[in-house]
Amino acid sequence: MEPSPLSNSPARLSSKITSYFRPAAKAPKRQDLVQSQDLTKQKQPEQQQQQQQQQQQQQQYAQQSYEPHLLPTPALVCMYKSNVPPNISIHPITPTTLPSFRRIITLLLPIRYPDSFYAESTANTTSSSLARVALWQPQPQPQSQALEPQPETPNTTPSLPFALATNLEPEPATVVAGIQCHIEPLPTSPYASTPEHRCYIQTLALLSPYRSKGIATALLHSIITVLLTHPKYKTVKSIDAHVWEANKEALEWYRKRGFTVEEGVVEGYYRKLTPNTARVVRRRIGVGDHLALQDGGTARKR
Repeated sequence: MEPSPLSNSPARLSSKITSYFRPAAKAPKRQDLVQSQDLTKQKQPEQQQQQQQQQQQQQQYAQQSYEPHLLPTPALVCMYKSNVPPNISIHPITPTTLPSFRRIITLLLPIRYPDSFYAESTANTTSSSLARVALWQPQPQPQSQALEPQPETPNTTPSLPFALATNLEPEPATVVAGIQCHIEPLPTSPYASTPEHRCYIQTLALLSPYRSKGIATALLHSIITVLLTHPKYKTVKSIDAHVWEANKEALEWYRKRGFTVEEGVVEGYYRKLTPNTARVVRRRIGVGDHLALQDGGTARKR
């Protein structure tokens, strides 16, 4: 009977020794590292690239969209104190500013509004309008004291919100933000003496180069002011809006301005976003708001 081959034969031992003492892998060359870094930069997430493209589009829009004769009515004078730059004035949306407002909404928001929505934007161009735009002018406009309330007629001096410009000559300006709301009835008890309503924020948009300047807050305060001062809105008890659930920044923005985030989510509200859910934010209008209005916006600290 032939002997079995030994497990530790010279040939097998040689192969083991070779495997134990294989040279370490060579360090990558500097050129290879540079190429790998370039490839990493090129493979950025699609969402980040889309955000960069959107910001570039907004900057181009902000630089190229200055239009002459964009001040059809005097600016409104807000009764809430704010740190809005003097370059900013807020106006009801008119047929002159509607195209710019529509471009901003189309550029920034994932929802495509029908023509009926924009028809509603210019249905009321008086001081009681709930559709407003913020205009940025290259040179700050001098301001005067708020005038006494005047009759509510189109294209006359409004009695409400924002910096009333003493120089009403048409000057180059651009629409940088806009807000639009409408009034909806609230479910009430059949025994209630008067019906109650809510002011629903349909849209609020601001070009990114003008963020962190208090412009969106000024637009919101202008709506609150008109709700508190016009008799036609005396039955409005709250301001509501839908916010994309994943937009934590927007939810926090509303919280800081006195809104509460309601429990639960609205399924399927945003068809083109993932997740497609929305949260309802609500701010009650009460005595504190009226006190703040009388005190210039300082009585009610949110």
